[in-house]
Formats: sequence, C-alpha cells, structure tokens
Amino acid sequence: MPSFGKRARRYRAQLLGEEPEEDTLAEEINELCTCSYKTRLYGFIACVCLGMCISFISFLSFGTVATRPAQWATLYTLGNIVSLAATFFLVGPMRQIRQMTKPTRYIAAIIYVLSLIGTLCAAFIPEKPNALLCIVCVIVQFCALFWYSLSYIPFARRMFKSCAKTIIV
Repeated sequence: MPSFGKRARRYRAQLLGEEPEEDTLAEEINELCTCSYKTRLYGFIACVCLGMCISFISFLSFGTVATRPAQWATLYTLGNIVSLAATFFLVGPMRQIRQMTKPTRYIAAIIYVLSLIGTLCAAFIPEKPNALLCIVCVIVQFCALFWYSLSYIPFARRMFKSCAKTIIV
C-alpha cells in the first residue's frame, strides 16, 4: 500500500495536470516489503530455520565433498543466502544493504559476498569441480560471516581479538 505522502503527491500531480513522478527502485522495493511486524517476524524465523536446516544438511553431506563438491558447496552457500535473506524481513532489504556498507562492516560484507560467489564459481565453472577450492571458499565464507556478525555486538570484535591473542601467545 502506498504511503500517505506518495498518495498525496500523486493526487497533487493529477489535480495540476502534471505527470506523476516515477518511483525509484528503492521506493518500489520498500513498497513491496511492507508487512506487519508479526508477518516479518514469521518470515525471519522461517528463513533462519530453513537456512540452518540447509546448512546442517550440507554438514551431514560433508563426506561427499571429495566426490560431489558442487552439491556440498551449493547446499552450504544456499543455506547462508537464505539465512542472510532472513534479515531482510526484520529491517528491510535497503536498510540491510545500507548496514552492510557501513565503515565497520563493509570489508567483511564484501569478503562474505565474494566468497559466496567464489564458492559457487569453484563448484560450477570447472568441468571437474575443485573440492579443495570449494572448502577454502566455504571457510572464508564462515570466517567473514562470523566477523560480520561480531560487528553487531558492542565490543565483540575487540573481545574476540583479545581472546585470540591470549590463546595464540
């Protein structure tokens, strides 16, 4: 349903005989994503559960990574994509993208998205998928997602760094 301000601009344009303004892509996406809080919460929970199930199935099929790396890498990556899409229900796609491009998160977000793409490329582009490259890309995916997730918890990155230093030294 269009917002009040948008409807008012349309009516004003009609009254004055002007052409109504075209919606931007961001406005169209936000208009499509207007749901009640309860519906968004249900969508979030469903996507997180589905994403976790898909990722869990990929871990169960880890033994097939040597024989069928494409299947394993696709399942793991699909699980991550579905879980990431869950956040679209909570905050909306445009806000999530804005949050991903914040200075404290953009490097982890870029590495994460590139590793998603890299995993799928390693699994599907060569005639014989490279299992080792798929595993490396999945490890990078996991680390980038972990680091990205820590950016939402106050002081979590700092605590993780200090714990890692204590363990290593």
